Amino acid sequence: MTVYDLGHMNIKPCRACDLCYSTGMPCVLGDDWNRVAVAIAGSDGVVFAGPVYWYSMTAQLKAVFDRMYCFHTVDYKVGKKKAALISCCEDTAEDTFDGFVFSYKKTAEYLGWEDIGHVLVPGLSGMDAVVRTDGPARAAELADRF
Repeated sequence: MTVYDLGHMNIKPCRACDLCYSTGMPCVLGDDWNRVAVAIAGSDGVVFAGPVYWYSMTAQLKAVFDRMYCFHTVDYKVGKKKAALISCCEDTAEDTFDGFVFSYKKTAEYLGWEDIGHVLVPGLSGMDAVVRTDGPARAAELADRF
């Protein structure tokens, strides 16, 4: 298992230059995305995890979703994969996750990946608040589906 902490990586926004794989690497921008893209292509599954700050995924994760454009532009097939989503937010309303869930599901569908589910934990405030919920147990159950 490989984990990427996007908050400490340099992943630039996609420029839609259509030069994907023209240099043998996923992207000509030469940032950390190339390492992530190669890992995604070689994996059996992908778990997208991150908080919801403003009714969608974080900017760092959005850059990853946008850069997956390289899997489309030259018809580069990354193969069948299992995919899952884990997220939390401070808001207590379940629909706070709708934007993130929609983007995740449409991306998995478009890439032909099997959506094995998601764990969404609302109402969290503070760094360790999740340990007082059933979120970790549900995430463990989700991991078992891989």
